[in-house]
Amino acid sequence: MNILLIDDDPDILFIAASRLESVGGFKVTQASGGRAALAMLDKEIPDAILMDYMMPDVDGFGLMQALRSRENMRHIPVIFFSAKADKESVERFMEIGATGVISKPFDARQLPSEIERILNL
Repeated sequence: MNILLIDDDPDILFIAASRLESVGGFKVTQASGGRAALAMLDKEIPDAILMDYMMPDVDGFGLMQALRSRENMRHIPVIFFSAKADKESVERFMEIGATGVISKPFDARQLPSEIERILNL
């Protein structure tokens, strides 16, 4: 399974990608923000997206709107990766089409199993 990991924090990209690849066996493509992710999505469509909500260039809401406006990307499961994981924020993420939410800070050891649980793998 190919996961597009989108976050503006290089440390989170490194830690999450390393764990998803080494423990989860996922193929991970990384994007350092919303604009970079959109450019990558023009070339390759992942099986799932794990993305930060708060990014400086395009936030999670804007990126989700862009994804859902593209016919060939409406089916992609999107998991938000966010420090905003209170009940109201999670409900809002789900309302805009998220498949699930993983709160930050996250337990890197549990990340692959959390992705599998959310995606029902």
